[in-house]
Amino acid sequence: RVDSYKEGKSNDFFPSALQAFNGDHESAFLTQYPFVMGGTARNGCVVTYFSVEQLSVEGMQCICEVKKRLSKYMWHFISYKLKRHVAEAKANDPSRFFRMQFVCFVDLKGLDRNTMQRTMDEMGKSKEVLNCFPEILFSVCMINAPYFFGIMWPIIQSFMDPSTAKKFELYSDPGRGKERFLQLVDKDNLASDFGGCAMSTSEIAARKSENSSGKIRRQVTKLLAIKRYKSEDANIELKDGEIASVRVYTRASDGAQIVLNNGNQDEIEKVDLNRNEKEEANEPFHRDFVTSLRGPGTFCFAVERSAYTQLEHFLVVAKVSNVDE
Repeated sequence: RVDSYKEGKSNDFFPSALQAFNGDHESAFLTQYPFVMGGTARNGCVVTYFSVEQLSVEGMQCICEVKKRLSKYMWHFISYKLKRHVAEAKANDPSRFFRMQFVCFVDLKGLDRNTMQRTMDEMGKSKEVLNCFPEILFSVCMINAPYFFGIMWPIIQSFMDPSTAKKFELYSDPGRGKERFLQLVDKDNLASDFGGCAMSTSEIAARKSENSSGKIRRQVTKLLAIKRYKSEDANIELKDGEIASVRVYTRASDGAQIVLNNGNQDEIEKVDLNRNEKEEANEPFHRDFVTSLRGPGTFCFAVERSAYTQLEHFLVVAKVSNVDE
């Protein structure tokens, strides 16, 4: 914990997500590690969400060195992002009381033992960051708990500090869990995918991230797992008046070729996705493929490999905005 604090302090606790990720990757990362902030609870706490079904360790690894970068992002989240959220909420409603604490709603749907173990391994030092601020967590409500997790949970709790353990609530029945959410948060402040009427967590990741500039309306992502000498497609559908920029992330050692086709299978562009001399082997890298793809239409990004490694992952991220914004 001491080493983690020293790292944070030496970097001024990472004032920007850009610094934490060493690039403008926050919104893309949150599609694969869906820990987002949005709304205020009835007691004045900030509301955060985490959805296991959207979690992808392979997708995270395409974007960054997770063990190295996630702890930096958590320093940024606690030291700056949380404070900004509270400050904005106070400015919008000066008469209301706000806490510098957060409640977290967790949907465990889709959780299996392998995902759980790999995620805990990748979190690494980020857990130490949270341990530096035990008082900042007000409560955690978990729904859709799988059977094995319900059995393991009492064991997990036994390793927690008693004051921390009592902050957790576990609901195997999603209906009862969402009822609890609505006891804690007004429906108008609760994300739509967690039973409320507010912006969904995917919209929050797209619109409220540091690199969105408030103009991104939504993100379309596709994680491709491609064997050697094979290809996989990522389709992106744009409506009239929409425009998209597309970025491809990977840590593939041998790169690939990307072919963009329109709905009529007409080839629009072909680009080689390879490392440059400054990018180290086995570390993630990315390329901006197109910056102004206009709708309406369905566009296909075919990622083709002709290389030696058995399997590599490629994350295609399209950021969609409206033309008139």
